[in-house]
Amino acid sequence: MRKFELHSVWREEAERIIREGGVAMVVGAVDLGKSTFCAALAFHALQLHKKVAVVDADIGQSDIGPPGTIGMGFAHPHMRELADIPLSALYFVGDISPEGHFLDMVLGTQKMVQKALSMGAELVLVDTTGLVSGMPARKLKSFKIEAIRPNYLVALQKGGEVEHILRGWEKTSWLKIYRLPPSPLALVRSFEERKANRERKIISHFRDASLITLSLEQIRFRNSPIFSSHPLPLPLVAMLEEKWGGKLLWGEGDRWGIVLVEEGGDRRGSILSLERMLGRRVSIIRDDDLQNRYVGLMDQEGEYIEVGIMKRLDFSERKLHLLTPLKDGERISTLVLGSIKIDLPEKGEKF
Repeated sequence: MRKFELHSVWREEAERIIREGGVAMVVGAVDLGKSTFCAALAFHALQLHKKVAVVDADIGQSDIGPPGTIGMGFAHPHMRELADIPLSALYFVGDISPEGHFLDMVLGTQKMVQKALSMGAELVLVDTTGLVSGMPARKLKSFKIEAIRPNYLVALQKGGEVEHILRGWEKTSWLKIYRLPPSPLALVRSFEERKANRERKIISHFRDASLITLSLEQIRFRNSPIFSSHPLPLPLVAMLEEKWGGKLLWGEGDRWGIVLVEEGGDRRGSILSLERMLGRRVSIIRDDDLQNRYVGLMDQEGEYIEVGIMKRLDFSERKLHLLTPLKDGERISTLVLGSIKIDLPEKGEKF
């Protein structure tokens, strides 16, 4: 059991944040105790505030919600760590690293903070990734600060490693910056331990998942290389298949280009010859590149309601076989494709 003690070097600033409420964003490198700080602050804040929310934006080491998502939940008196906070809402990023997903990270964090406040949170704590080095980290953290406009920016650091982020905000009237030492309770974890922790979280989230079948006519795809254009006529697909020299499962296109899905990868033709024949840019996607793709599931309101794994796409039957903890497939309106693949067994097989 982890004790929720506010370390003496934290106490003054922590008590001020608890007393005044609002939004506090916590930054710092890995293994410095950001999650420990947020958990302790959330637990103690319950003595003063009725609703205390935590936004977990550490997509690689998620405590609230599955990896690859920004999760939001409300603290409760029986919690022992952030992982004990139930998930109230999530935003799908679809990767375990923020690099290449800065817009998703900023927008998702902003939406989760707004969601927490709209649900009555009097104090919102934002836990962030350990990416703090270099210009990319400076931009990500700065855009996130600008988007959510926190009342407090809490920096946990050993030797000034986040000063390059803080200095640009020192003259901002609405932001109070607190520089604090790392937690003595912080756990140092190796790459292998972090990877194992991620895998446990994924397995746990999908433990009660089931395989559901969706009609491709029922749903739409977002951030997807396929199902974003008009289907090609079957005779044209057959002609391209002969020219390509490999089995084509699907074809679509518009005036800017053509996308083809091939079965396997033993191609014998050339993309250049197809482009010359069609007079348009041609992209070839292997069907196994889509299999086991991590996806976010949205409802008709455009809100994320769960995550899933695309197990199989049946192009001839126009069906999608999806592994997800969500029980009501009728709620799914849109699938958002992530960047990573997750290979988990289907229901009935042992995880």
